[in-house]
Amino acid sequence: MNAGACLLNEGRRSNNALQGATTCPAGGLGPCVSHRTGVAPEKTEVTSVNVASESASNVSLARLYVLRAMYLLNLILLGSDVWPGILFSTKTWDPIAGVAISFWAALSALSCLGLRYPLAMLPLLFLQLFYKIVWLLAVARPLHFAGSAEEMTTVFVVGLVLDAIVIPWPYVWSLFVRARGERWR
Repeated sequence: MNAGACLLNEGRRSNNALQGATTCPAGGLGPCVSHRTGVAPEKTEVTSVNVASESASNVSLARLYVLRAMYLLNLILLGSDVWPGILFSTKTWDPIAGVAISFWAALSALSCLGLRYPLAMLPLLFLQLFYKIVWLLAVARPLHFAGSAEEMTTVFVVGLVLDAIVIPWPYVWSLFVRARGERWR
């Protein structure tokens, strides 16, 4: 390989490359890496891993603590409501009510992981946000139009608003929309 062809510049000659120096992609000036090694650097793909690490640094420490507070709230409020009923119950559960209680117990238990990994456990908050939206549309709305008020409606609306405020949407956008998904095979 001759010193005149810079692989970093995709084979295009530049005045700096002819003199043995090119502008580094990171902004520095020095000998071209491809000239020294004879190998062109690999092009980096936009994947969820490198986008996550790049955009995770853009999530403020304050936002991370707010996320942790939300996970702690889930753990304490949901956990104190459902776990005693599961651990000390002497009755048989209605299957549908049992599904709801089991779901809330799992949500509260998994919130422990959110205390340590607040960004990695964001799908847990998505699940919480979307099941509340579905419940409000499918259950609370028809009850409201039928003239029946449900206490849980207020709890779900407050929870939905908190979830929507706490979730770092720019990070979500960069990780789940902008980044390339994992391969299928």
